[in-house]
Amino acid sequence: MIVLAMDTSNATCCAGVYKDKEEITYKMSFERKTHSEVFMPMVHSVMEESGLSHKQIDAYAITVGPGSFTGIRIGLSAVKGMSVASKVKCIDVSSTKALARSVDVLEKVKDVVLVPCFDARNNRVFGACYDSNSLGTLVDENAYYASDLVQEISRIADIEDKKIIVCGNGAPVVQNAIEALSQDLRAKINDVEYAEGAAILPRGVNSEALDIIEKNPEALVSGDRIKAEYFAVSSAQRHEAKGRGAPQ
Repeated sequence: MIVLAMDTSNATCCAGVYKDKEEITYKMSFERKTHSEVFMPMVHSVMEESGLSHKQIDAYAITVGPGSFTGIRIGLSAVKGMSVASKVKCIDVSSTKALARSVDVLEKVKDVVLVPCFDARNNRVFGACYDSNSLGTLVDENAYYASDLVQEISRIADIEDKKIIVCGNGAPVVQNAIEALSQDLRAKINDVEYAEGAAILPRGVNSEALDIIEKNPEALVSGDRIKAEYFAVSSAQRHEAKGRGAPQ
């Protein structure tokens, strides 16, 4: 299966072409320009380097969140348009799962609790916890106050015996919350590494997409059926609710 794997959900953005798990070509952007400026030129570039046309692509894989509302919309809008034009079907991928699959530790270390997370500001993160052996979910993907996520981590079975790797640009926020724990809880979460620089790679998006399709081929759908997974309301919605006197 040939997949064009893409991410615009957070600070970085990327695109890559894969034949099954074999990488044909990929590009990433760490620029501070908006994704609207760099994403489509990046897609055009990887397609040109791959030597393939869109008609030869079997699936578009795109992260749908959680993450930046604007970033997610940019990626989804582009993929929906490409899907309509090329008739290529799409697969939506979780941002935290794509980040977890992008971390090299999966191939090197066993029995690790992976905590992929993205900074959502105001001591909040978009995050989840996964078992590195199976990528099974230990804590559901959601928007959390960092202190609440850390409480959820502390409830994972036998967590005191497990290594924890917190990855993504939300890692410093989670680190602060862990360091603020009570002595008892800090003793349970005692073996933690932080990988703030970890980012979603196209291979992580592709790997998750292939796994989803293998388990459920019907997960491949037309572009008009893929939807964002924000897990939070936008700042505009929060301000609107606050103006109406709704609790925040």
